[in-house]
Amino acid sequence: MKSNELSLREKWKRGGGGRIRQPLTLIAIALLVWLCWELRTLIIALIFSLTLASAIAPVAEKCENKWRISRKITVLVIYALIITIYSFLVAALFPTLKEQAVSLYERLPRYAEGLAEIYNHMREMLGENVANFSISTTEVKAFVSRLSGHALHMTSDIVTVAATAILVLFLTAYFVVEAKVMWPQLLAWLPKEKAARASTLIRPLEARLGGYIRGQLLVCLAVSTFLTIGMSLLRVEHALVLGLLSGLLNLVPFVGSMTTALLAILVAFNQSPMLAGAVVLLFVFEQWVESNLIVPNLLGKQVELHPLVVLFAILIFASILGVAGALIAVPVATAGMFLAEEFYLRPMKNREAEEEVRVARAAEAQSEDIDRSYEAAAAILSETASGAHLRLEKERLEQEQKQRATQREQSGENNPQSAEVETEQSNEV
Repeated sequence: MKSNELSLREKWKRGGGGRIRQPLTLIAIALLVWLCWELRTLIIALIFSLTLASAIAPVAEKCENKWRISRKITVLVIYALIITIYSFLVAALFPTLKEQAVSLYERLPRYAEGLAEIYNHMREMLGENVANFSISTTEVKAFVSRLSGHALHMTSDIVTVAATAILVLFLTAYFVVEAKVMWPQLLAWLPKEKAARASTLIRPLEARLGGYIRGQLLVCLAVSTFLTIGMSLLRVEHALVLGLLSGLLNLVPFVGSMTTALLAILVAFNQSPMLAGAVVLLFVFEQWVESNLIVPNLLGKQVELHPLVVLFAILIFASILGVAGALIAVPVATAGMFLAEEFYLRPMKNREAEEEVRVARAAEAQSEDIDRSYEAAAAILSETASGAHLRLEKERLEQEQKQRATQREQSGENNPQSAEVETEQSNEV
């Protein structure tokens, strides 16, 4: 039976199994993408929950290890503090906030109408060169009405938003409380080597996502306070609403600040063109302070994303998933960049470093071989030189001995003792 099964598997591999497997894989991927799109609300809530859990988990872990406080109690205390703070802010600011919000909503068409009138007046001053470019008051009022209608449509489904918020809070608490049990159970489905590798990635990824959330909330608070105080000093109408709106929309980098700036400039322009210019300078100064002081000190290097990556991530996710996509764009991009660094960039850098070390060692070994060759050649040359010197000395003594013998023969003297001495000297050499 086993041999028959093996033969069938071999026939499947050698036959058309590969050609059939590719369409099946494409169909499976298409079904997975369709399922993710249908469950996008749940997936967005899951991403929100994991990101918030990453921000709360270090606090819960510290309380558990240092003060023996249960994670459940820590999560409940954090939720209670958040609800208390927001309730206090709503109770203190709600009357003024409601009055300014209603006034802003009612006056928005009038602000747009005034802007259109100023534009038409400038067009008349410029003459016939801009005759083809005109903005009528009716068109502006219709645009503002459509914008207001879209805003009401976005906020009409309050039940779905509330249900999603409750789901996010529940999942966040579950992820924080059951982290010790949940992660080992999930990693048990992986092979041992991959499970060990995945377990080393959880803490750094959690630290990066949690640091981003905590830092971004502080950035939003600082920006909201800065702009509220600045617009109040400039006496811009609805400064409190615009300041709180700037802090809320700053959760989405770039897009939120730009939206708030346009709305504040529109309100200030209807008060005075000089005031609108002052508001522009205020927002420019706020962006400089945020980029050079607030973000480096509050966020630091938690995210480590280039601004262009952040911008493109927000645009892509916002175009696909709307406002919720814009909110999860930076955490998803952060996680994606972290995984890309761990599985692609860092192994590539390690391979390059190992190659450099190998080349350096090979060059060092080659230089050592060259040094040894030089030493051997020097030794040989030294021995050769010493041998040549001895031969020359011997030849010189022999020549001197011959000269003396010749001289003795010529003089007729015969001194055997001097001949023996000369012979011994030549032999010693």
